[in-house]
Amino acid sequence: MNIALITPWYIDKHSIGGTERFTEDLAISLKELGNNVDIYMLSGKSYKSKGINYISLDLFGKNTIADEYMINKEFGVFDNKETYEAFAKRIESLVDVSKYDLLQLNSNLFLSLWRNKKRIFTLHSNKSEFMVLGTEKEYNCMLKVMKEEAKNNNTFYICPSEYYTKEWKKILGDSVKCIPHAINSKRLKCNKSKKEILEKYNLSKDKIKILLPSRLEMIQKRPYLVLEALNLLDEKIKNKYQVIFTGIDLQYKDNEKELKKLSEEYKIDSKFIIFDSINEGYKVTDIVCVPSSSESFGYSALEGLYLKKTTILSDIPTYNEFAKESNAIIFGNTKEDLAKVFENIDKYKNKKYDYEVFAEKYSMSTFGKSYIGV
Repeated sequence: MNIALITPWYIDKHSIGGTERFTEDLAISLKELGNNVDIYMLSGKSYKSKGINYISLDLFGKNTIADEYMINKEFGVFDNKETYEAFAKRIESLVDVSKYDLLQLNSNLFLSLWRNKKRIFTLHSNKSEFMVLGTEKEYNCMLKVMKEEAKNNNTFYICPSEYYTKEWKKILGDSVKCIPHAINSKRLKCNKSKKEILEKYNLSKDKIKILLPSRLEMIQKRPYLVLEALNLLDEKIKNKYQVIFTGIDLQYKDNEKELKKLSEEYKIDSKFIIFDSINEGYKVTDIVCVPSSSESFGYSALEGLYLKKTTILSDIPTYNEFAKESNAIIFGNTKEDLAKVFENIDKYKNKKYDYEVFAEKYSMSTFGKSYIGV
């Protein structure tokens, strides 16, 4: 089969978002099944990797990498059907999809595109996540368009969590299916030694390292909560830890400054690192912490658990799904609850579970087949 994956975001080895990692892992899974796979991105540079074509539409010229604000500035606010249609007309003029048997789309911005083709929309956001940047009017408009498109027999919606599959089915009916995301273990494998990585990034050899692999976005991802939790501990316990923040890019520079200021105020040993690959961070860390207020899935959480790292997660529906089948540590969403976990971390590590069953559920072996079978 010829398959096209369409994403609004640029993908390279430094990509920090879960949507980008998902798109790449799905493309690799589909390619390994013998399919021809192209990934279309709205911006950045075109290139080829592992037999997959990464094709930039270069919407903003000069290989500029786009973010949400640039898209809205270019096309207007997506709070009316006319904006969806105008966006569709522009993108359809740039991409000939006639050769493709299947289109997989990674944003609801694409709802009005290519209606005569089999289309699978992966739902990466719930309402809470959408409202971080969007408005009620935009959300309601999106729902209206989604409902209309659900009537098209060529259109399918995929949700990676059981909880949100049930929630979306209430709105969109049987067009919604559940397919869990998968983890590409090859991408997470790191051949460098722990010592080499510690020295390269000037990290402590002795302290307990806490890795925050998610974006430095303050409302949904809540990276500051780790600092506030550690600040509640006695100095002796607090000084045992080193916090590693990743997920840094241009749109989060102000957040990085704010977190650095908090670290200094609370006297917490914090590092802000753009790893050559996130697998370096996972290799050296002792703890993965993902304190999100909401997630439709949570790639970083799954990566930590897949790598058998002590993984601390917030008490939200998707993470509770992970906790049922793994040794994830769930805290009660407040800095006080998180502080208790850090204070007694050794007491939380003994939960028994069947790792092989967990790993198989999220393996690449059935990932691409599940999408093709929709």
